[in-house]
Amino acid sequence: MRFRKSAIILIAAVILIAAALIFFDARLLEKMKQTSQTQDGSQPQEHIIDDGITDTSGNGGQDGALLENDVGEADDETSAEELVTSEDVRVEYNSPEYDIEVTLCEDAGGKTFLRLKYYVDGISTVHELNQEQIPELARIFENRKGTVDKSDAPESTVSPYSISQALLNPVFGQLYLLINGAPLEVYTQSSFYVIDLYDVSVKKLFSYPARYGKMSFSSDFALLAYDFEDPPLMSMYRKDSLFEVYSCTEGEYLVRGSRRQDETLIGPDSDPGYIYDHAFSGWVAPDTVKLIRASRPVADVGAESFSKEVIYNVITNDMTNIDGSKISNVNGGQGNEGGLGEGVPERTDGNGKDNGTGTGGESGQGNGSEAAEGNAGEPVKVLKDFYSYLGSENDYDKAMKLLDDGFILRLGMLRQFGIEEIHKSDIVAGYNQNNVSMYAQLLKAAKFERLVDTKLSDDGSAVIGYYQALGLGGDSQASQLMSARLEKKDSVWLIKLIEDGIK
Repeated sequence: MRFRKSAIILIAAVILIAAALIFFDARLLEKMKQTSQTQDGSQPQEHIIDDGITDTSGNGGQDGALLENDVGEADDETSAEELVTSEDVRVEYNSPEYDIEVTLCEDAGGKTFLRLKYYVDGISTVHELNQEQIPELARIFENRKGTVDKSDAPESTVSPYSISQALLNPVFGQLYLLINGAPLEVYTQSSFYVIDLYDVSVKKLFSYPARYGKMSFSSDFALLAYDFEDPPLMSMYRKDSLFEVYSCTEGEYLVRGSRRQDETLIGPDSDPGYIYDHAFSGWVAPDTVKLIRASRPVADVGAESFSKEVIYNVITNDMTNIDGSKISNVNGGQGNEGGLGEGVPERTDGNGKDNGTGTGGESGQGNGSEAAEGNAGEPVKVLKDFYSYLGSENDYDKAMKLLDDGFILRLGMLRQFGIEEIHKSDIVAGYNQNNVSMYAQLLKAAKFERLVDTKLSDDGSAVIGYYQALGLGGDSQASQLMSARLEKKDSVWLIKLIEDGIK
């Protein structure tokens, strides 16, 4: 019996010793393997996928779950050492599926770029968007030095030189970015982009100076809505707040500047004698929003606005009161006695169609443009010819001959840059000259759109109110209310002054 116990103890000791040897041998082999990889540089490397996407999964870019390892951490540390500045960007509507991280970076060479890190089909990818793809990124850190943030609320989106809003659309794999540039008082020159997270394509939706409200997706993520305030000095819209809706599925705007795709104002009951402001309050259904709608008469600039909450269907264009009842025209209608006066429109649409109220009278309708031109046909023709010549490469000199030697151009949009007025000497330049002024380029971008009114004086002068279409670059174009003063010298009408707004 004693011998058997001794044998059992001996066997147990041998087993323990063997287990210990196996354990230490395994640790030793692993240590040798790590040492060998460090010495010969055979450590796993990142794999570059097509379109410049970096795969940090360590599995050669093949489909499958992400492998969390020390290699990815080391890569992040290496990249961080090459950066001079970096800034994390908060992404709204982020999801576990994409788990996207957006970082605004500046490297040692002064180049600014966006680093996007997210998952695609379970694989972690990293992609960088540079200044060529998004020009607004250039010098964004340097430019913000010395600027004053005039935002008046924590949720404001007017901070200059920043990515003010970033939104992930997890249903369609899109990233939306609102990038603020130069400050314009409480507004900024802003640009809006959409990035496809699968092919990493970049599309610029607009670039426009304004103050943008918080952007929001519909519950099915098919639509994106927001509102914005337009700078008064720009005079592009005779409104304070405008509403827009972008279709994430179709890649186009359904509502832009509170107008539908056919350039009509949103809502079937819109009275052309009133200006309507629309502030976005939120979604109430996948295709329906709540708006705060304010109205004021066109003819009375200082009139107090009348505001109410309404429900608006983006698809059907139906607009109702908050309780679903039909909106009554509490502002009065086009049949008001006396009308609204000659040539006082809300504003033209993008195709030059007249949304004005006409010449007044009993019905308040009529054609204000025809009456206005009939009273001063000759000076109106000179003004139209001026714009026509501006758009022709061979006729620019003819346009200059229609200007008085003391011609002055005043635009409110230029005052923010310290430019009060432009003289004829600033714009006398041909298309093919090397010293073409930027002011001349500004004029060439303008087109005569629609006549508003004319006033003839006994002293041989005429004042013409009209709209011009101003191309802002890309697909952006806006209507601008203008006033021109012409004087008759030796039986020839010459343009003496052009400025924004009716005087």
